[in-house]
Amino acid sequence: MAINLAQFSSSDPRYKGGFGQGAYDRARNAGLSDAQIRAALPSSGLKISETIGAQLGGNTSLYSYRNQAVGGGFGIDSYNRAIAAGMTPGQIRSSLAASGLRIGDKAAQALNVNPGMTYLGYSPYVQQSFKGNSGLNYPARPQLAPRGYGMDGRFSSDQGYSPTLYISGGGNDAGALNTVFGTNFSPAAVGGGYYDPDFGRVNYVPPPSDPNRPYGGYNGETLPNYTMPAFNYSIPGGSKVSGVKSAVSSRSSASGSYGMGGTAGMQIKNVNI
Repeated sequence: MAINLAQFSSSDPRYKGGFGQGAYDRARNAGLSDAQIRAALPSSGLKISETIGAQLGGNTSLYSYRNQAVGGGFGIDSYNRAIAAGMTPGQIRSSLAASGLRIGDKAAQALNVNPGMTYLGYSPYVQQSFKGNSGLNYPARPQLAPRGYGMDGRFSSDQGYSPTLYISGGGNDAGALNTVFGTNFSPAAVGGGYYDPDFGRVNYVPPPSDPNRPYGGYNGETLPNYTMPAFNYSIPGGSKVSGVKSAVSSRSSASGSYGMGGTAGMQIKNVNI
């Protein structure tokens, strides 16, 4: 049964159509959990307050640029305001993926993503980190699929969401998205600009002069070792995506798998909900 959050919105004309602290308190007093509120807000048509968006785990860095109308979506004017404020398309894409804002089509075109709702924080039940072959846990990065891709229902597009993936590890977002969709986008065209040049260099120990260097490294070699740690992604939705893909193999696809490589290749997984 769908949850009607509009019933908790303020009756004051100044705040009607919004979901702020008062609406949140009324929803909680009615027995709704944070998880239920978080899941229902993106499709509610209500304008999420910045305080409540952050409290529920959403990325609110774009809230000041959104439309002022009921719902407070992210349209082309929002995009232009964010760009004028110095944000890059990659930063906007990354922020939108966990914002709970609805993306308008013209803004989606400018960002090379699909229009639709976005999750507030993480999609329910999605795996929020993966352990790579390095033994380290990599947090999952919410990222939007490139425009025209992921619209087959596997990534919750059938529920009205802009297709979203949660990527952990990898050298950059473009490499991960290109692996999933068999595309060849540049880092500037997709993802949020994540970059870890050492991800494919195994058994690296950061030198004392650089203790915060991302995992990876040379292991005494002068070139990367392509027995690379695992790249993983999880998706909201219900379809199974399985298989292992070598870091240097071609992007072949067969029987629902992205091709088979050695066991040390890229691991592609999902979590079903």
